[in-house]
Amino acid sequence: MPTKQNVEPKPGPENPKPAIAEYKHQIRFPLPKLLDGLTEDEEQSLQILLVILRRFDGCTTPIEECISKLVFNYGYRALKPDDFDDEIKTMNENWNDAVEVARLFAQEHPELLAASGTK
Repeated sequence: MPTKQNVEPKPGPENPKPAIAEYKHQIRFPLPKLLDGLTEDEEQSLQILLVILRRFDGCTTPIEECISKLVFNYGYRALKPDDFDDEIKTMNENWNDAVEVARLFAQEHPELLAASGTK
């Protein structure tokens, strides 16, 4: 019986990084073969996608989270207009919360705000 530690979570809105094993059938070529013959535009796009991937560590702004979820989900399935609507709605809700949390944090810890050079 698998333990909780070795079970990958199922992909979905709350887990945009699906278990790679579930998508191995979609990977047609190994990475080195895919990289062979990239155009300059493709190489630049891949670099941008890697930045997005590396920035998404669960501690992001609502905008970064929205973009990352859409990019990750698009990599594994076709997106529908509702996917965008849902993510934008969530982003707006999270943005309002983030602004309020930042305001309260600045109120509670003015010394940190001053040390950062932010007014």
